[in-house]
Amino acid sequence: MIQFKNKFSVRGDIVTSSNKLTKIALASIIAINTFSIMNIL
Repeated sequence: MIQFKNKFSVRGDIVTSSNKLTKIALASIIAINTFSIMNIL
């Protein structure tokens, strides 16, 4: 398990960082949309 994890650690880091970026992007889009709706109301 540890050897397998070390073998694919680079790929795992790339996947993790891309997932984090996706979550940050979604969060910012939601925040902008919420802000816009609040301004309209």
